[in-house]
Amino acid sequence: MIFNAKLPNNMLGVGLVLAPMVGIITLSLDIYAPSLPNMMRMLSSSQVESQLTMTAYTLSMGVGQLIFGPLSDRFGRRMSAISALLVYILGSLYCIVSSSVESLIIARVIQGLAASAAVVTAYAIIRDRYVGVVAAKGYGFLSSAATLGTLVGPVVGSLLQDQFHSFRAAFIVLFIFGIVALLIAVIFVEDTSRFQPRQPLNFRQVFKNYSLIIRNKSLLGYSVFSTASTILFFTLTSISPFILIEQYHVSQQAYGFYFASCALMFAMGAFCSTRWVELLGLNRSIILGASLMLIGALLMLLSNLYIAKNAVTFILPAWLLFWGVAFCFGPSLAAAMEDFKAMGGAASAVLACIRYGLGSLLGTFFMSQFANTAVNFSLFFIVISIGLLGGILNQFRRDKSSVK
Repeated sequence: MIFNAKLPNNMLGVGLVLAPMVGIITLSLDIYAPSLPNMMRMLSSSQVESQLTMTAYTLSMGVGQLIFGPLSDRFGRRMSAISALLVYILGSLYCIVSSSVESLIIARVIQGLAASAAVVTAYAIIRDRYVGVVAAKGYGFLSSAATLGTLVGPVVGSLLQDQFHSFRAAFIVLFIFGIVALLIAVIFVEDTSRFQPRQPLNFRQVFKNYSLIIRNKSLLGYSVFSTASTILFFTLTSISPFILIEQYHVSQQAYGFYFASCALMFAMGAFCSTRWVELLGLNRSIILGASLMLIGALLMLLSNLYIAKNAVTFILPAWLLFWGVAFCFGPSLAAAMEDFKAMGGAASAVLACIRYGLGSLLGTFFMSQFANTAVNFSLFFIVISIGLLGGILNQFRRDKSSVK
């Protein structure tokens, strides 16, 4: 750790250094999705067991953010980044050599915890170094890196599966990616928190703060809307290989591009949301998003029941679902965080834990109880969309009443 690392002086350079630490969190999920059917056959597991490897990663990724934020503050950004990436590399190696679905689930937990530590540290470095509009630009770079992982992951994963016919190929690529990210961190990541006084690690106080945050009704109420994005991404990532590849017989390459198109729709929706939210306000933007989700889910149901069951009738309505969750995501986070200006980092960690933890658990419940079909998927999101609309309309009425 004596190596004199130094971050670049410009925002673009900082963004490029930190991008692998953030992109790793989505890449680790999406590059593996096309290999789920192959993994199920190679490890002689059930479909539910294979999907639990996704749940293990996402759930540990959410819970890990509650733990590693305080650790990063105590031990510094450089040590946190390097340690996280070392553990991630070991977790990826464990994934490669796993000979049973149970050992793969354990390996995915290790990957998820390490990825959560890496992403928490990356965001903390931006928070240490920049403020105001410049910091917002830095967060934008990191969000773009996460979106890029979602865009690239399924395409690369599909090509790997088509070429090597083994789920291990995806983890070999993640192992190599982890090594590259570690080398970048060793060379460039400095301890940006070194000028701040180091406080003793007091988990009692940390969890006291978390307890205070979790009791906030506004945060809990708005957290369900951002959680919808995780439910959609997680569920679609887990079941789409079985629907598109196994049931609708699309090729591995086509699957990658189909899934990437959904991620692109989310990115476009998020971009449009930043423009519309100034005109509509937070609650109206969420109402629009939940309405788009409901329309997309209804179109998927009707087209699969009465037109045809194929990739087009599954993916095109899914585009509207992704636009809908994109319109819900940013405004709901902003509304949830309004009461926590002084504890923004802790509140963000709690929201991430709720989003990833609850999102993966609900997605897993759906997949374990219902057959993975486009009709069931659309019915699931019709129920979610109606619930979201009811919740935000009730919140909208309460807000109007409090103004009066």
